[in-house]
Amino acid sequence: MIFAQDKRGAIWYFGYGGVGIDFSDVNNPTPLDNGANMATREGCTSVCDSNGALLFYSNGEFIWDSSQTPMPNGSNLSGNESATQSVLAAPVIGEDHRYYLFTVDAHENSGAKGLRYSIVDMDLEGNGTLSEPKGDIDPAHKDIMLTTGAVSEKLTIAKHKNERDYWVIVKTNSLNEYHAFLVSEEGIATTPITTSFAVSGNPRGALVASADGEMLVEADINSVNIYDFDNCTGKIKDGYLTLSTSYTYGVCFSPNDSIIYFADGIVAGKGRLFTFDRYSNDILGSVDTIAFSTIRPRAMKLGIDQKIYFTDFSSTKLIHTIQNPNDRFNPQIKDSTFVFSFPGVRYGLPNNYFPSLINIVEDKKLAINDTTICSEAPISIGLANKDSSLQYIWTNNISMDTLEGSSPLAYISQSITFHVSTVGVCSQILDKDTTTITISEELCNTQLFIPNAVSLNSDGINDYLNIIKEGDIVIDQFILYDRYGKKVFDNNHLNELRNGVLFENSALVYILTYTEKGISKIKTGSILALNNE
Repeated sequence: MIFAQDKRGAIWYFGYGGVGIDFSDVNNPTPLDNGANMATREGCTSVCDSNGALLFYSNGEFIWDSSQTPMPNGSNLSGNESATQSVLAAPVIGEDHRYYLFTVDAHENSGAKGLRYSIVDMDLEGNGTLSEPKGDIDPAHKDIMLTTGAVSEKLTIAKHKNERDYWVIVKTNSLNEYHAFLVSEEGIATTPITTSFAVSGNPRGALVASADGEMLVEADINSVNIYDFDNCTGKIKDGYLTLSTSYTYGVCFSPNDSIIYFADGIVAGKGRLFTFDRYSNDILGSVDTIAFSTIRPRAMKLGIDQKIYFTDFSSTKLIHTIQNPNDRFNPQIKDSTFVFSFPGVRYGLPNNYFPSLINIVEDKKLAINDTTICSEAPISIGLANKDSSLQYIWTNNISMDTLEGSSPLAYISQSITFHVSTVGVCSQILDKDTTTITISEELCNTQLFIPNAVSLNSDGINDYLNIIKEGDIVIDQFILYDRYGKKVFDNNHLNELRNGVLFENSALVYILTYTEKGISKIKTGSILALNNE
């Protein structure tokens, strides 16, 4: 099967000794052992460009470029390779060459270094050249603190409802609060949205968001927790589901976002996977268990080949897969998908966030012009690039047929300025604009003249029929009939009248439809075509 998608997650590095997986051939991924500079027991991240070329990878403490060399400014970061999700890479919105690198400390240090971020700029020379840069951490954006207190090892990203922004979510070390930081084109909002729960838990284990950003699932070592997330506001909704387990560390959603997989690694020396139907009316009641005799699942991650990969408590050489994760009753576990030649596989797999490359949030800028009209004339205030998926809110102090919509009809008797806002999902104001409607008494003085004869001698004088109009008049349609009642002309482009239509010494009847001061009118009459040669 061929998967049409970008390859920003095409190369993974994890564990000790530079082990990894190469998904460049998405239908035939292969093991790697060439990332020899990184050592991590748990947290890590890897980032490629959209074609699958490696850009960088990190364990949260150091960052390496595509040449397997540490970036010059890529050391002494505040992550910890012993933290479950020590590091998380995500794109800077609107800047293809820059990436955020979020880090958290380990439970061994009580998460004291908190949540921090750095920016990796791939246009910086780094270990490359000016013409072929390798990237480096921007010195002005390195290891910047976001939280004022200690955090747990749980770090993830949920997509915003507007499908462009996203939320960086971390659980505090006190284990009863979650902080959600909004990331948008303006950067990172440094004041988080906080949700508090009166629950106990464990600082270890993974926190993962569904692909649509509307659910959070948490492996809490001795339990699994499932939350509904409001990705408009950044708040976790009231109420949550929890199930006691033995040693649950990893969690992953299926490619179609409907099935939740939890890895439970220790049950009397054996392991198991829990699966839940996310859309069931009784999610906990939908649980199904996949038991193993030797495998003890730990970290889990969805590959770009639409299979779920997981590490094993029992082995430092093996990676296993769920081959058919969209079917929880027939997931097809493949034991020992990759067997590495040395004990480099540890507990973690890469943690990253790659939103769709398709910019589904198009330019929502308003396009509206100022207008001059005759007094007391109704006018439709239309937007040039209206979008049916958006709301348009108008403010005014006179009669308007609606305060919403893209083209309201206004009845005005004085010059006025209208204000309009476009409102997207989550009541987010995307743009504002104004339009000024000016009253002109000159437009009120209208005249319409149609000559009753034209000459056809091609002397350049009165050879064509011209309608003379002044003031607020718009020609809608002009129709000519010959004396037999046959239509010989039907167009509002009068310069298209030629001698082939106006027969010499012939009488024609016209019907003119026009709009005067916003009111539709009809005028009829006759025209004589003469040849004065």
